[in-house]
Amino acid sequence: MANRCRELYNISAELEYKKIVVVVVFTGAARSLDQDFDYIHWFENNSIHDFLPMLNTKAVRTITNKPSNVELYLSSNIVDPLGYTSSFKSWYNVLGLTDPNNVYTDITGIKCLIELEEFIKGEKLAEYKQWMLEQIELVENRDRFFLNDLFHNFHPVAAAQETWARYVVKQL
Repeated sequence: MANRCRELYNISAELEYKKIVVVVVFTGAARSLDQDFDYIHWFENNSIHDFLPMLNTKAVRTITNKPSNVELYLSSNIVDPLGYTSSFKSWYNVLGLTDPNNVYTDITGIKCLIELEEFIKGEKLAEYKQWMLEQIELVENRDRFFLNDLFHNFHPVAAAQETWARYVVKQL
């Protein structure tokens, strides 16, 4: 996501548009982990509860330095916004789905988050394991949204995509 935004920013002056609108829709946090990040040091000095917000905040920081002809809007799909201020409702809310719980990652993120265990030591390991159980339960409950006719293979069907697009255009 950040790479694609920077690529667009780099060529935006060459394009014949007075205004370029970019809508970044966040998926679950931690869907991939940075191989160059010092996880051991980070977890020694921070709580697991701050990890997902840190990831999203870091991602947002890489895309907010943009050319003046680019308008940037942030939102999320089946997860709730975390580490940034959302410009729009989440996709799932626009589609009429509600959940009293905030969910910030998805099953792909869970698979990556499980890999963090090797970097967490001592008392923080028990905190991490409890947090992981909570995240798994939240994701499993949120995944019930995929059981209706708005989704196919974990992605919104064409009609749901169109609903989202109409909503975004109306907000702009």
